[in-house]
Amino acid sequence: MRRAVLSTVLALATVFAAVPVFAGGKVGFVDVERAATTVKEGRAALKKLGEWAKPRRKEIDTLRDKARELALQVQKEQNVAGPQALDALKQRAIAARRRFEDSAREFKRQYDEKQTEFTANVAKKMKQIVVGYAKDHGFDAVFVLKPMMLIYLKDSADLTDAIIQEYDKQYPLKPGGSK
Repeated sequence: MRRAVLSTVLALATVFAAVPVFAGGKVGFVDVERAATTVKEGRAALKKLGEWAKPRRKEIDTLRDKARELALQVQKEQNVAGPQALDALKQRAIAARRRFEDSAREFKRQYDEKQTEFTANVAKKMKQIVVGYAKDHGFDAVFVLKPMMLIYLKDSADLTDAIIQEYDKQYPLKPGGSK
């Protein structure tokens, strides 16, 4: 909570410190997260990432279900099974839980890696688009929009939709969803 308050105060201080510099100038904001997931290339990449993830999520769900099933079986057999049978069952349950956890961690690592690749590609192009748009339209500064850190924003200062349109114009997708 303290970090959130501190982050908000620092962000506001940064914006207010910049106001005198840009007094009379044009300042714009871009919600780059929304833009990156809204441009056609971004939507296509997210779809491709989702298609890659779907079978892997299904495998992880199966491993999770197996681990839960064995954990429940251990509980049921607690007072019924002999010590050796119970120990063997516990070992199987532990191994199943570890397989599930390891697979889930590996999936998250791979997913994050693939998402970072996508983000870096779109972000690089997005920066070029924003800089070009800002220069062409006389903006003195363009900031990344973080809606949770902003109290008020005039509609004309939000450049996100214009940047999305410009991005799609400069980087159109060819039929089939690839560039």
